[in-house]
Amino acid sequence: MRFFALLSLLFLSSFQFVNAQGDSTSHKKVIEFDTTHSPKKAMILSAVLPGAGQIYNHKYWKVPVIYAAMGTSLYFILDNSKQYKNYRTEYVYRLNNNGAVSNLDLADYSESQLRILTDQYRTWRDLSYVVMAGFYVLQIIDATVDGYLWRHDTSPNLSFEFRPSFVSTAGGMAGFRFRIKF
Repeated sequence: MRFFALLSLLFLSSFQFVNAQGDSTSHKKVIEFDTTHSPKKAMILSAVLPGAGQIYNHKYWKVPVIYAAMGTSLYFILDNSKQYKNYRTEYVYRLNNNGAVSNLDLADYSESQLRILTDQYRTWRDLSYVVMAGFYVLQIIDATVDGYLWRHDTSPNLSFEFRPSFVSTAGGMAGFRFRIKF
């Protein structure tokens, strides 16, 4: 049993020795921040022209995503508005002309069905406006956050270690060490 304890002690202390050597030979890297990069400028650019803040932050790949999202929303706004006007015009015409049909493509629909379709397309159009506004606000927030994160070190030197260690006290204690290096 003593042999196993001695072997464990040697094993754990060797990790501590390696760790101590790593500390003495490591060099501290001085990080210099770019103080000319402004998150406020990124926010204003994105508010004026969607995607401009992302270009300012050098996140070029986000610009097509932003315009695809906003373009899709615009397509649904236009399509739902067109359908809403089409059904509303037919519904109003039938109410004013004792049920006479003006658009033969919509002759199969009753007045109540036209009313339901009118309400549905108006709701979808309004929802499309909300989604487009959401994408607009989201891209402004994204540019602002990227502007703030511009100054943070994201190098691969950020790491952590989890290794066994030995604490030298009166009774001697084995344990684990968790160390974060940045």
